[in-house]
Amino acid sequence: MKIEVEITQEEIDEAVIEKMRSTAIKTIADRISKYETTRMIAEMVDQSFKFAVRNLIDEEVNNTDALKAKVSAELEKKLRSQLSSALRMQAKDE
Repeated sequence: MKIEVEITQEEIDEAVIEKMRSTAIKTIADRISKYETTRMIAEMVDQSFKFAVRNLIDEEVNNTDALKAKVSAELEKKLRSQLSSALRMQAKDE
């Protein structure tokens, strides 16, 4: 008895590609499930967060005109409030 099986190059290529995909997916899944990967992701997020906050701070500090205006406005509000309070207290004493 003689059995012959004919397999085309296309079928071989598809089988190899499918094996590569399934192996890659399994390898990635195995790697993702490890504690080391979770820790690494947390560290990368932490670094990115620190970088983003640093950029925001630098931007505000470098924008001194806007910062001065904000500080001036806050000081003015506080002084007006204190002056108003002092004048009310003085009016009560008279």
